[in-house]
This record gives sequence, structure tokens and C-alpha cells, in this order.
Amino acid sequence: MEKEKNSIRIIGVDLLKILAMLMIVTSHAINHGSILKSLEVGSYRYQFFSAWEVFVACAVNCYAIISGFVGIKTEIKVKRIIKLWMEVLFYSVGITAIAFFIDKSNVSHTQIYNSFFPIMTERYWYITAYFGMMLLAPLFNHAINNIEKKKIKKIVIAMMLIFSVIFTILKFFPISAYDAFKLNNGYSMLWLCILYIIGAYFGKHVEVKKFKGYKMILGYVIMCAITVGFEFLFESIGLNNYSKILSRYTSPTILAAAIFLLLLFSNININRLKKFVVLMSNATLGVYLIHDNEIVRNNIVSKIFINYTGNSFIQLIIQTVLTILAIYCICSIIDIIRIKLFKLLRIEYLLDTILKNKSKTIQYEDGEVQRR
Repeated sequence: MEKEKNSIRIIGVDLLKILAMLMIVTSHAINHGSILKSLEVGSYRYQFFSAWEVFVACAVNCYAIISGFVGIKTEIKVKRIIKLWMEVLFYSVGITAIAFFIDKSNVSHTQIYNSFFPIMTERYWYITAYFGMMLLAPLFNHAINNIEKKKIKKIVIAMMLIFSVIFTILKFFPISAYDAFKLNNGYSMLWLCILYIIGAYFGKHVEVKKFKGYKMILGYVIMCAITVGFEFLFESIGLNNYSKILSRYTSPTILAAAIFLLLLFSNININRLKKFVVLMSNATLGVYLIHDNEIVRNNIVSKIFINYTGNSFIQLIIQTVLTILAIYCICSIIDIIRIKLFKLLRIEYLLDTILKNKSKTIQYEDGEVQRR
């Protein structure tokens, strides 16, 4: 997160980034860790973890909405995009190299090749989509900053109706086999762009202070409860193919849950532990790049959690929680070390030198791309 112009850093948003990434690790533990797959559908264990999965399902939406909420107040710089690419490349190549030296048989030639082109080969679907979104962000910012509030509000409402509400409703009909807008249930650059615009609208035009915290918590809980109830209802009548429709990123309930969390955390301001919160917030992307790397996911995450499913229900919960926290903390520590390493190597200074000590902000003026 870059320093905002004409505003102070909202520490609550940093807290939400930390929570969102912890929720993402939890979601990956439940899914990539095969916890749900190993439990009997309909059992109380399955229902508990299925409900838990729903309550963390809005995390990816939160992360993208935050990008717009903060991005509308910042300049999108070439250096920022290059730094993102360098961080992704660092972990993609680094993890692959370590795995290769430990056991060559676990690393294919394709994985080695793809590790050098992580964005173009979709080593991380979110990063590929996010990278494309960031290239378009200056255009979104220019539009939102120059179009009157009423028009932007109508555009945002229209996008939410078309790409979330109507798109979800159509999932109940045969036409659901078609994905006309290529949303891919939220696993796409288009969906991240939509979320960015929604977040930017809230960051630019919505007075977040007027929203009461307890109402936002209640809204989040209600949206998740509706989604859980929908899942359980359709599973109970044997319509399992429809039970997860409201759990997808594009679902209106999951989208609304993310917005409620943004409004809740954007009103939080703390002075104590501020430096620590910012440090942990800056390491959140690294947590994702490490634990959801293909090699780490297939050889570690997918094998740890499934070993817990044979234990008692309480043991399963405790072991899952502790392992999630351990993964998050270990990955955070690794990325904090990476951040310090980049500082030691004066990466930012080198980038400034290469870019001739200019930020080279991409700006859209009079329909043309200009650099200065």
C-alpha cells in the first residue's frame, strides 16, 4: 500500500488485509487441504467446515475491493507494478529452485519453465488477474475522479446487478452453462476490475464514518448465514449441484459480506502496535505467494490437514486452527525477511535509478496515455 495523497493511512484497512489473508489461508486449508472432501456430506463435521468456508469466502473480494478503496487515493506508478512482478518472481523461482535441490523428481520441466513466467503462465490466478487490473487502474481512477457522483453510482449499481445478482440467478437455469462475460465465478481479471471500481467508488464518494460498526458486523453475519442456509437447504433436498451457487465470489451475498467488512474496518483506527500492523499488512501478499505456490500446495498444504480428519471433532478444529496460524506466521516471517533483503539490496533505489529517479506515473489525459 502506497502513501495516500491528502489523507492519512487507514490502519483499519491494514487490519482487514491481515484478516482477509488469514481467511484465504483458512479457505485453502479447507479446500486444498481436502478437509471437506474427506468428510461425509451432511454430517455435523461437514456442515461445520462448510459453514466455516462460507464465512471466509469473501476474503478474495475484500482484497480486491481494498485495492480500489486505497488505489483511488494514490498514483499508480510503474515502480509499483515492477515491484509486484519482482516479488512474484522471487517466490516463484525461489520455491521451485529449493524444491528442485531437495528432490528433482518433484519438479517437472514445465514447472521450472513456468516459474520464470509466473504471471503469464498463471502460476497464481489471482496475481495474473491482479496484474491486468493494475494496468487498467489508472483508467478507472481517471473515470471515477472525473465523472459525477450520480453517474458513477448508477454504473456501480448496474455492475453489481448484472455481474453479481443476475449472473447468480442465471446459475439456476440451463443458460448457466454459458459464461458470456467470462467471469469464471470470480476467478478472472474482469471480476477483480469490477471489485476495484466498487472499492474506488466507496473510497471516493462514500462517507464511511456514518456506518455503525455493529450494523456492519450484523450485515456480514446475515449475508454469510443466508449463504450457509442456502447450502444446507439444497444439500438436504439432494440438489448438491446448486448448493454452492451463493458461495462463489460473484455471489451477491459474498460480495455484500466483503463490502460490510470494508465499511467496518475502514472505521477502525489504532495507535498502539501501528508499526507492527503495517509490517504484517505489507507481508500479506507474501503469505499468499508462499503457501499457495503450486509446489507448496501439492506437497505440504494438501497433505497436512487431511491427516487430522481421523481425530475427534474438537481435535480436528484445534489442529486445523493451530496449523492455519502456523502457516500464516511462518509465511509472514519469511516475507518480512524478504522485505528486509530487498531493502539491503537497495532494490527500490535501483528501480528509481533505472526509471531516472522519476515515478513515471501513468496518467490518462484527454484520451491519451502520458508519462511524466
